[in-house]
Amino acid sequence: MNNALFDELCIKRAKKNFLTFVIACVAILAFFYMPTYILLSSNVLWRNSIILFLLTELIEPLIDFSFYWGSFAFLIYIYLRFGKKHIKHFVILYGVATVARYFLALFVGYLMMSFPNAKTFWGEEVPSALFSFLMDGLQMVGVLLLAEFSCRRPMLREKSYPKNSEGEGMVADCFPIEGLFHFQKPIVKLCFFAALIPAGLKLLSRLYYDIFFIGLPTEVGEWILVATYYIGDVATLIIGYFVLLYVLQVFYTKEVQKKIEFES
Repeated sequence: MNNALFDELCIKRAKKNFLTFVIACVAILAFFYMPTYILLSSNVLWRNSIILFLLTELIEPLIDFSFYWGSFAFLIYIYLRFGKKHIKHFVILYGVATVARYFLALFVGYLMMSFPNAKTFWGEEVPSALFSFLMDGLQMVGVLLLAEFSCRRPMLREKSYPKNSEGEGMVADCFPIEGLFHFQKPIVKLCFFAALIPAGLKLLSRLYYDIFFIGLPTEVGEWILVATYYIGDVATLIIGYFVLLYVLQVFYTKEVQKKIEFES
């Protein structure tokens, strides 16, 4: 009974924390980044400035990837700890947050500039936002499939856990993370591939755009700039990997601390 009550408290706390996290991500994108970008890009004095460049090439990707890394950490931990029964609430929150990220940002942009005509709105803006939402949804599904087939199932095959405490036992076996590159451990491998999903899509989309729309660079400066972009994409994989490892470790440590307090 105590374990069931503690699990219920953990789920409620996780829902509250995840809700707070996604609201913060949506608010930063819609009410900080979008207005700042529009103000700078619409001003001739700032249009070619280093500030606008950093905003689009550093701040925006940081906001996007932070959303993915944080969301994936919540989804992975809840799925491993509580299984399919409780993950649906977090999937719904993720979906709502994804819709809000794209459509609220569009709406704020329209308020500051002007609303497009119906043809542009329904023919270009809405399909683009829906495509982005679909891709984010596929990323989420990919992470959950990775959690199932690269971590949960292998661990269940290797060890028999007590009934109704499989998740608690698996999470306890996953942590603490002793080696940053100990890929024999399922949770480490899972974090790497979960970080690879958004980084890989970013890299592929950039490659597609460069091949079919930009073409090969013709000057040394252009080659250096292109190389910097691709190095940055690879860096998001490495950073995301470490972020996921750290956040998941924090989740486990916090739960252990809360359980000690709960039982005392």
